[in-house]
Amino acid sequence: MAYTRTSISIPSHLLIAFMLPFLLYAYCAAPTVALEDDGFFILNAYFSSVNHPPGYPLFSMIGKLFTYLPIGSVAYRVHLVSALFGALTCLMLWYIVYHLLNSAILAYIASLSLATSSTFWSQAVIAEVYTLNTFIFFSLFALGMAISNSSNHQSIQRLLLLFSFLYGLGLANHWPLLVMATPGLIILLWPHRLMFFKSLHYQLICLSLGLTPYIWMVYRSQAQPAANFMGPILTASSFLDYVSRKDFAGTDNNMLATYKDKINLIAFAIRETVAQFSYIGTVLILLGFHQQHKETNQRYYYAALASIISTFTILFWKINFNYDALYTAAFKVYPLVTYGLLTLWLAMGIQAALKYAKIAIVLLLLPLGLFATNIKQNDRSDYDWSERYSKTVLHSLPANAIAIVDGDIDMGTLAYFHLIENFRPDITLYTYNGLVLGNRLYSPRSSISERATIINRLVRTTDRPIITTKKIPGLNARLVDNGLYFHVQPTNHQPSAKIKFSEEFWDFFEKELPTIPYHKDAWSQFHQELITERFGQLVGLHLYTSEHSKYMPYADRLQASYFGSLGLVNGILLRNRADNSVYQNELIPLLKRLIETAPNDLTKPYKSRPHTALGIIYTRIGEKQLALESLKRSVAEFPHQDNQAVKLLGNIIGDKLK
Repeated sequence: MAYTRTSISIPSHLLIAFMLPFLLYAYCAAPTVALEDDGFFILNAYFSSVNHPPGYPLFSMIGKLFTYLPIGSVAYRVHLVSALFGALTCLMLWYIVYHLLNSAILAYIASLSLATSSTFWSQAVIAEVYTLNTFIFFSLFALGMAISNSSNHQSIQRLLLLFSFLYGLGLANHWPLLVMATPGLIILLWPHRLMFFKSLHYQLICLSLGLTPYIWMVYRSQAQPAANFMGPILTASSFLDYVSRKDFAGTDNNMLATYKDKINLIAFAIRETVAQFSYIGTVLILLGFHQQHKETNQRYYYAALASIISTFTILFWKINFNYDALYTAAFKVYPLVTYGLLTLWLAMGIQAALKYAKIAIVLLLLPLGLFATNIKQNDRSDYDWSERYSKTVLHSLPANAIAIVDGDIDMGTLAYFHLIENFRPDITLYTYNGLVLGNRLYSPRSSISERATIINRLVRTTDRPIITTKKIPGLNARLVDNGLYFHVQPTNHQPSAKIKFSEEFWDFFEKELPTIPYHKDAWSQFHQELITERFGQLVGLHLYTSEHSKYMPYADRLQASYFGSLGLVNGILLRNRADNSVYQNELIPLLKRLIETAPNDLTKPYKSRPHTALGIIYTRIGEKQLALESLKRSVAEFPHQDNQAVKLLGNIIGDKLK
């Protein structure tokens, strides 16, 4: 067949297969810190420190080298790590498909289809460990193929040793995902299992050499770097707890997740898998799967299928996530290896289609179609949301302030600009949960009461201004809401207004409100939604007051947003008891509309909020039965003590018992 012929050398093909995606990723990479775990990985690379469990020491070591590149910001340099290994993954995939189908063109279609697929592309333009994991897996897969094809005893021995070393390196990056996909690798090595076990002691030595980044991780954890996720690792048991993700068990298994969440997550995974290569690509994958029985090297496809089945089986068995936008955004990157393996059948499907109809040659344009579909979402070359937010917050802080921040968004981004770009060197940054930064006030494992005791002592003994982005439980001080954070005032100070929004806050929101609809990145979108809610609260505080007409235009725009509407209602309920007509004619219809139109992937706390607000309003206008029903619905949506409806429901039931 003409499309299998090539006059270009294999090394030249490999160079092209690498350079095309690398140039794409380097162009689209975010120029500054992004959200999700991006800030954490940049901090750990820059300070040669330890990330969240299991630590990802290999990525941190490689990332440190990239921080010395003489190009762009530190954040961009570390983003290039993901770009590099994303492109190398495509190179390895080209090599695998070429050796399976003996077609350079089909190898390009497979590798470039993965390169331009939405999820893989998204992870190649920020600091994350997933493209390094896919590169290691596909390198192991290619090694397994080489071992299977070799009849030279010495060559097989050398390749097996290299395989063990590379597998160890993979375990030092993201061991859970590599282990999930391992059954396919076992199938590749199975014909040479006796040779493997005869040299088991050498295999274990090479595996151990690959695991040496964990030694570096323990050493750096004890060196007191400026960023160090959970502090020093001092004992063997604490090391095993860290690597096994014991402290993250609650993240992988959410106590509020139900069987409905599991079903929704499975359905989401199916939709995402189809979306990676479009409906056309999915049909081609199924066609390729149908054609598989005609191939002479079926063991490679069985190996790929085993890795796909094992990955999804273990994910659905072990992961208990709530079904919402953030959890699905976290989940969808886990099957990246399976997406790459599916391109083997994609290439085979195109090969079969070309045999049946010459018109099928247009299928060779599939990567261009994926590129056109996904470029808008994954081109982050102009991304600056986190920079605008972080610098607004940091710039507005009082001189010499102590800032206690909370949440992934604030911890990663504020710490990046403060510690790496040296923005506002006069302040001191702490994290409320004791994670991420090395200058922790207390252990990450400290209780809420222990944290409150230490922070209360700090408030009493320092004359420096203190701000917090979190309402701290057990805090014996007044909190003045600035809009972007809270000023902490000792109780012996003259009381001031509980809500005193700053000019910086107002200017920031006026600039950001026109950005609705938001950035398509789930994490930035969620953060912008929270900001919109805060702005809505500010506007709501001034509605139905003497300044009503001034703020009403903002209210009209905010009502287009679920979060903006919630903020408006919350502001009105906080500031005043409006006339019953306002409740009945405006707020109740608005809240009912929010309940009816709530996105299916909304977080459970935010699904419950309109019901809680209705419960408060019905209580105020004397409709106790309706209040009871609304609060029960709120608790059903979010059955947790943090839900305000739990306490309100208890009060109503208590009043009835009296």
